[in-house]
Amino acid sequence: MKKKFISFCVSIVISTFGVAADNVDLSNLTIEELIGTKITIVTGRAIFKVQTKKESSNAITTLPENEIRQKAPLSVADLLSLTPGFSVEASGGVSGANIRPRGLPSVGGYRHVSLQEDGLPVFHDGQLNWLNSDQFFRHDETIARVEAVRGGAAPVFASNAAGGIANFITRRGTEDFEGLVKLTTSDFGEFRTDFNVSRALSDDWLASIGGFYRRDDGVRDPGFTANKGGQVRFSLTRKLDNGSLTFLGKHIDDRNQFLLPIPLTNLNDPSQFGDFDANYGTYNSNELRLVDLKTPDGDATQDLADGTHVKLSSWGLELEMELDNDWYLSNKMRYQTADTLRNAIFSSGLVDVNAQGNTAGVGSLEHYNNRLADTTDTSLDYFRSSGVTDFGYQYVNSADTVVFDQGIASKSGWWSIDLPTESFISDFQLSKQINSHAFTVGFYFTEYQDGQYWNILNDILLDVDSDDVRLVDVVGLDANGDVITNENGYELRATDNGFLRYTGGAYANATHQFTVAALYLTDEWQVSGDLRIDYGFRFESGTISGAYEQSTICDLGDATTLADDAVSCGSRKFTSVDETYEEANYSIGFNYTFSDTVSVYGRYALSNRLPLTRVFVLNSNNAGVTEEVQQTEAGIKWVTDDISIYATVFYSALDGIPNNVVDSDGNTLEQTAGAEIPGVEIESTWDVTEVLSLALTATLQKPEHVDFGEFTGKRVQRVPEKQISFRPSYYLMDRDMNVFMEWQYIGERFQDLNNVQKLPAYEILSMGATYNLSEDLTIQLRGNNLTNEVGITEGEPRTTNIQGTTSNIYEARPILGRNLRLSVLYEF
Repeated sequence: MKKKFISFCVSIVISTFGVAADNVDLSNLTIEELIGTKITIVTGRAIFKVQTKKESSNAITTLPENEIRQKAPLSVADLLSLTPGFSVEASGGVSGANIRPRGLPSVGGYRHVSLQEDGLPVFHDGQLNWLNSDQFFRHDETIARVEAVRGGAAPVFASNAAGGIANFITRRGTEDFEGLVKLTTSDFGEFRTDFNVSRALSDDWLASIGGFYRRDDGVRDPGFTANKGGQVRFSLTRKLDNGSLTFLGKHIDDRNQFLLPIPLTNLNDPSQFGDFDANYGTYNSNELRLVDLKTPDGDATQDLADGTHVKLSSWGLELEMELDNDWYLSNKMRYQTADTLRNAIFSSGLVDVNAQGNTAGVGSLEHYNNRLADTTDTSLDYFRSSGVTDFGYQYVNSADTVVFDQGIASKSGWWSIDLPTESFISDFQLSKQINSHAFTVGFYFTEYQDGQYWNILNDILLDVDSDDVRLVDVVGLDANGDVITNENGYELRATDNGFLRYTGGAYANATHQFTVAALYLTDEWQVSGDLRIDYGFRFESGTISGAYEQSTICDLGDATTLADDAVSCGSRKFTSVDETYEEANYSIGFNYTFSDTVSVYGRYALSNRLPLTRVFVLNSNNAGVTEEVQQTEAGIKWVTDDISIYATVFYSALDGIPNNVVDSDGNTLEQTAGAEIPGVEIESTWDVTEVLSLALTATLQKPEHVDFGEFTGKRVQRVPEKQISFRPSYYLMDRDMNVFMEWQYIGERFQDLNNVQKLPAYEILSMGATYNLSEDLTIQLRGNNLTNEVGITEGEPRTTNIQGTTSNIYEARPILGRNLRLSVLYEF
């Protein structure tokens, strides 16, 4: 792959020096330019013709740098929450977020959204196993602006983009020497530095370099550094007679804490469980930090402080050329390698430690005592012969007996997953203006390799009465209730340093190569001065090859514990994968301009999502399923000097969703499902006076499943029917000071397909202020979630209830608690 990339780059450089096209400088734009009618949109279309947001036949959200800075996002998903139609879950930390556009069902990740950087996907597939595309990307001050296309023509210009494209546009080299330095601190121990510098190196060469470094303790402090690392990127542009050639590079080395569900109480009004802080608590802790995970190949030492650790390097080229006779050429390409380690504590259900009889789950004493009494269970013979008559609880790191104040423990998992990837992506466009038609033919090609090496479902038993989470062992007791020690002086434990079981039921050792080639054709036909019709077609072919190792169950042979008796391990037998898929996408839309202030648009699109390589990690009957999405939308765009309103009505229909479901009888079934989602999106701004402005985004939708057996008519999981963001802003002191607020409302959702586990609606209130100390120096203070709302973004996706109880206690992932961030920005 590397040789192909190098030879391709060299051929492009040799063949293009001396020819090419003027780039439009899209950095440092004002909000008026972006919301109004002055700037050309570059996402979801061929960009050789000027076209504004009002003139577009797509629904587009544009986020300029001042709005991005006001938001002060803690993650990419946090920033994209400003986009109507995008249902965002950003509660997991810096990366690993879930986005569901226009109600389209998804287990998580960026399944139907193409996350892009300067018009190229950050990674071809936004939803590999445990690897979402936002893990390959970090937002910092090198980003000039963001464009998010919702639905529309996105699936013609990008793969896996039925729901849209989120395009982060970076700063580039400038003629003048300019730059910025930004320092950020917070009430959660944050120290962060962003910088960006650009200048001309000569008459023909422009350069820029920027990035960030950050360390912090996290809003949910684990007791060690939660987030540490950064990135650096550069661009080097060679100006040509009629265009430019840009070399790009980026390196990320970043560790981030991944946050998952914690214990809560009161299903209808989520509240703190015991002394476990709902706003700031986490299962991540120093006691769980360093572990030895037992495998057939020996112990694997892992560190929870690594969290999601991404080490990535990428190199790219961009060529823009204006040729003779109204021909235009654009070619973008990137080669990227990354290694992602994901260490995290995954919740997997609460245990009623006092449960009796058949309701007693793994982790309860009754469960182990029942096994001890069953003499046919030979795995406990060692305990019987050692005089064990009963079992009890004891902390791993002390001899203290555990008293569960609430009668509840957590059965969680210490998961470690290694995910190496290598990819090459190229997108070539050749455009020609012929009379009233602007034709474009494009060719997209990608080849990527990914490895899936899982050490997961290492179940641990935790005392979660407070957010000082502690590991618990199940120890053997004699007739007097004393802990028994074996012949080596060690206490007799059914568990192993808090581990109930090592790698249970989900071993994975797989490698894949996915090659995708797509040919697309588009036309922007200016029928008259007021009417333009846009249409396009994309034919895509993908080939998946590779192999995955079949799993089996191993006993690691330690008779003194039950934790290693049934370990999921490799069988050394591999199943090969070799599948080819071909699908076609198409779209047609129009924009009609009534006046300088009003236009209307409409569009229909049909797209197909090729199968994910993730389904070939474990055998699945749904491995070859292609999802089909149809979308119809129409809207009005009204833009004046003071008011902008973009209102869209949409209807989405999806078929072929692969699902593993549990029916009412408890049987696990592999099915495909459908969904229908009618909805409305609103995005508006109003400059009420010279000092007061209001911004509103809202989504109203009704996402329901169809053709899905007993789940037909049920709401799509974790997608709200109502979502609102209201953002007033007020200037003072001759506009040197700006006070702003953000109020968000997220409607109720359901965690499960049966719509039993309701996730209540919640509100988030955030406020901030900026003050210009001088023309070059700005200070900003922002407070997020000022009311300390306990808003749940997801329930417990790995189990449906508390084992052994029906009490109103559960695990779920809430939003981050109240936090304050202070930044100082110096621009020169």
